[in-house]
Amino acid sequence: MKKQKKEYEEVRNAELIEAQRFEAAEARVNAEKERRANQQKARKTQRKNAHQKHVSRVVAKKYLIGIKDMAISTLAGMSMLKPELEVDIHKTVLPWLVNQKESFICDKKDAIKISEELIEEGILKRMSQHAKTLKARAEKIKQAQKDEANAGVRQEQRRAERKVARETRAKE
Repeated sequence: MKKQKKEYEEVRNAELIEAQRFEAAEARVNAEKERRANQQKARKTQRKNAHQKHVSRVVAKKYLIGIKDMAISTLAGMSMLKPELEVDIHKTVLPWLVNQKESFICDKKDAIKISEELIEEGILKRMSQHAKTLKARAEKIKQAQKDEANAGVRQEQRRAERKVARETRAKE
C-alpha cells in the first residue's frame, strides 16, 4: 500500500511539474503578445501625436500671419491705442510675440524633419517594391523569349520531320 502511495505521489508530482512548465510557457507567450501589442499602441499614439502637432503648428502659423498689423489696426480703430500703450506693446508684447514665433518656427522645423523622414522612408519602400516588380517583369520577358526560341526550334524540327516523311512517302 505504501509502495502504491509513493508511486502515486511520484506520478502526481511529475504531472504537477509538467503542468507548471506548460503554464509558465503559456505565461511567457502571453506576456510577449501583450508587450508587442503595447509597442504597437505606443507607435500608433506617437504617430498620431506627431500629426496633431504638425496640424496645430500649421493652423497656429496661419493664424499668426499678420496678427501684429491686425491687432494694432484694431486697437487704433477702437481708439485705444495711445502712445503709452504703443510703447508698452513694443517693449513687452512684441518681444514676447517674436519669441513665440521663433518657438513655433522651431516646432515647425521639427515637424518638417519628421515629415521628411516619413516621406523618405515611404519612397525607399516604394523603390524596393518597384525594383522587385521590374525584376519579376524582366524574368517573365526572359522566359517568354526562351519559350519563343524553343518554339522556333520545335517548329524547325517538325518541318524537318515532315520533309523526311514526305521524302520517304515519295520513295515508296
